[in-house]
Amino acid sequence: MMSRTRVKLVGAAAIALLAVFGANAEETKGRWRFEVAVGGYSPVDTIPSAAANVETGYNDAGQLVNVFDPRPDEFGVYAAGNSGGPRIDLRASYGIASFDGVELVLSGGIGFFQSKIEDLEFSYSFDRLDPDYIIQVPPEFPGGDPRKLWVPGCESLAPSDQDPGVNCRFFYGDIGGDQFNSSANETWRTELIDPGTLNVYPVSIDVLARFRPTKRFNPYIGAGLGYYIVTQQSSERWREIQDQLDASFVSYVQKVPGSLELRELEENSPDGGATDLERPEIDSPDTLFAQLRGGAEWQWRQKTAFFFEAMFAWAQDNVEITVDGRPEWGRATPTVLFRDPFDSDAFPYGGLPAYITQGGIKKKIVDENGQLIGKGPWPGEYYLNGGTLDYGGWSFSFGVRFTM
Repeated sequence: MMSRTRVKLVGAAAIALLAVFGANAEETKGRWRFEVAVGGYSPVDTIPSAAANVETGYNDAGQLVNVFDPRPDEFGVYAAGNSGGPRIDLRASYGIASFDGVELVLSGGIGFFQSKIEDLEFSYSFDRLDPDYIIQVPPEFPGGDPRKLWVPGCESLAPSDQDPGVNCRFFYGDIGGDQFNSSANETWRTELIDPGTLNVYPVSIDVLARFRPTKRFNPYIGAGLGYYIVTQQSSERWREIQDQLDASFVSYVQKVPGSLELRELEENSPDGGATDLERPEIDSPDTLFAQLRGGAEWQWRQKTAFFFEAMFAWAQDNVEITVDGRPEWGRATPTVLFRDPFDSDAFPYGGLPAYITQGGIKKKIVDENGQLIGKGPWPGEYYLNGGTLDYGGWSFSFGVRFTM
């Protein structure tokens, strides 16, 4: 490997050669310049996974306990994000003022880059046989006592009458208990989804300060405003998930530790039933942005210069990923509900599983012997790690400018 001193000497020699073989630049006040640049876009925002989280709190006996997220820990290293990609820009500029060693230039143009949304975490747990269970629902009248609603599972039906996902709940992986108090552990499955690709067209106008305008090397800096025009292409897998969840019904419940009782949250329908699930969406709006630019150009010939530049952009709006109108849909629920030990009247709190009671995704499931159990749709607990992703980020490019 080359030493640092040798690398510095090679770099200095390259710059010296460019200085010798280049041409002196010209002032551009009152003149037009046109340019084309190619390079890449690099985002800076991610949605980290919470699959390896640990929640600490008190159980009903006032004991401090740790509850581990039931999803596979190996997915905790992943983070959803919008990937980088190639970028091209076409611009025109006009010299508007000249001072001692500095020119002010007005620049405008349009570009294009693609950004793929990757590694969106989608987890689900299907129960093997969900028994009859009870949901606690709000009272019928103000001031009344909460009511308990009995919901039949598959257990009370004859095998010939069990129609999973239609007239009863028949899941795979769990028998309805919770991990802290039951030996029947949930079987969570997680897949990383690439929901689609964003096509982004940035239109911008900038004011640049060009230093040493008559020298072979001209550094410059600037700032401007622009507008992202965005179109979206969804992947086949994301469209499948959209259609299958859109046809499902969901409840948001809290598990009672050591029992099969579930507490329905007040945000659901008054009778404690499941509600029609709102379609998963990726909202990628057009948006304003601000950017900083900086770079340097080398005058190759009269009226022709090569340049390198870097840009950083801040967007006003973000890409938003939601299911049922929620940026984080469901929570891989801790299986103990925590209660404040110093407040005996406090309501227990815990996870927020999205519990699909009818519908779910279609997925082929086999047992340990490879025998087909079913193809779905599968009710059960679901989780999708949505959220927001910023359009902003870095762009780097090389190009050529022509002075008219």
